[in-house]
Amino acid sequence: MKKIFVSLFFFTLLFSACEKKDSVQSNENPITNQNISVAAKELSEQHDIILMEMLAACQEQSRQKAPDLNDGENHTFNLEQVFEIIEAVTSVRPEIIAGSSPGNQFKIPAAEDNLPTYDFDQEEINLSLHVNSVLLKPYFDEVDLIVNDCMIDINDKIEKISTLQQDVQTNSELSYLELESFMNSTEVLKGSLLLWDDFVDDDDVIKKKSNGIMYAKSPTEWSLLKKIAFVSAADAVGAVAGSFVGGYIIIKGVPVYIPAGPQGAAAGLAILSFVAAKMVGW
Repeated sequence: MKKIFVSLFFFTLLFSACEKKDSVQSNENPITNQNISVAAKELSEQHDIILMEMLAACQEQSRQKAPDLNDGENHTFNLEQVFEIIEAVTSVRPEIIAGSSPGNQFKIPAAEDNLPTYDFDQEEINLSLHVNSVLLKPYFDEVDLIVNDCMIDINDKIEKISTLQQDVQTNSELSYLELESFMNSTEVLKGSLLLWDDFVDDDDVIKKKSNGIMYAKSPTEWSLLKKIAFVSAADAVGAVAGSFVGGYIIIKGVPVYIPAGPQGAAAGLAILSFVAAKMVGW
């Protein structure tokens, strides 16, 4: 009986030691604001790498004298060629929804598969329209105002967004998922603003006068800052709801399905940005 008791005693000690070890291991990497911030920066960097690969592939196609991706006269671009480049870099090929065409109000089955829909047929892509958190909504409203403000330069925009990030990180009411959503989207946004500002050359604002009102005829004729704002927001909008698991975008009235791919969220966000860049003529 004594042997049984001793055995049970040592077994209890061993079990407690293992349990304590597991507990320590589970707390070795606790979720912290710093962890989330570091992960967001890594996502932004991965996104930039994939996007630059697509831009390089696009330039290589141009050097080989392939048909132009953009038709400057009609302000259109060749979707199939854009899809080919995306597939070559990410192994993901966007698909035009069967039966859809410009002007045809084809119903996107987003409600059935719970995937988001992003309308690129707008002058502005607002992140706040895609946030589900009441607590985050005011922060994303402020981000939209900053990004779409064409009176401040890129560096000022990044500084203001960084200040918002600091405010969000000190908000104890936010969950880690909410903080992750904001940090991921805004970190990608900051990186994208810098990337596109470096990538493009300054261009003139091409506008047409009608009844005394000056306005841009198409995305290809927007000002440089407006183009950068549009394309950068396209980068970030896919991160607002969390990890990119696929979605739909509207281009010239045509719905396009973008499936999730093997390279994860970074590739999905880069795809959104690349398509938006083609829309503004880059």
